[in-house]
Amino acid sequence: MTGGLARIISSSLLCNLIIMVLEVSNNDSIYQSFIKIKVESRIEPYASYVNYEINIETNDPSFTFEKSSTRRRYSEFRTLRAMLVKQFRHINTPELPPKAPFKSAFDMDFVEQRRTKLEEFLAKLLSKKIFLSSRAFHLFLQSSCSMTEIKDIVTGKSNYVDVNWPGIVNESVSDLKDEVDKSSDEESSGSCSVPVTLFTTGYNSSPGCKRVSFCDQVTVAEIHTS
Repeated sequence: MTGGLARIISSSLLCNLIIMVLEVSNNDSIYQSFIKIKVESRIEPYASYVNYEINIETNDPSFTFEKSSTRRRYSEFRTLRAMLVKQFRHINTPELPPKAPFKSAFDMDFVEQRRTKLEEFLAKLLSKKIFLSSRAFHLFLQSSCSMTEIKDIVTGKSNYVDVNWPGIVNESVSDLKDEVDKSSDEESSGSCSVPVTLFTTGYNSSPGCKRVSFCDQVTVAEIHTS
């Protein structure tokens, strides 16, 4: 926003729901932009790993959807962080909880501790505007693309985005040529089998499109919804 001023005026953790309120002002008006994030652990019957459900609610224009819910494995969080470290080499990227090879993947105390740390990790990323310019971060939060698909999209090898998430075109992104660290603990880094749930509204710039600023200082993308 030209001539504008933005500052975080509230950041709190209540009942495992992290809420950040951003006050944005210009010469004419002041409004509040908020991001609510909640991470919940999900263990499906007969599953060999734990899914972590990421729930987003926001009115921030950098997000494609005002509400979304998708599931990720711990190994996918590790891959995301590796991608962000490569993309933002001079930025201190928040740490993840470490791998715990001697812990049972289904130990409920361990699962809860990890869930809390993953929620804090995402909240720290969301609190820094620069990370909202990352295409990989947005796809991680609001799509069901696998990390391999996300890497292919951000490096330009593929324009594919799964059927649950509109395709992004005309966005310039940082070139991530290095191979992403695919290491994981008890999980493999395959596709997330649980589709993302989306609740779409508002901000149409033209029929069939929603105009979204991934970072008002970096780039603007056309999000096709038809």
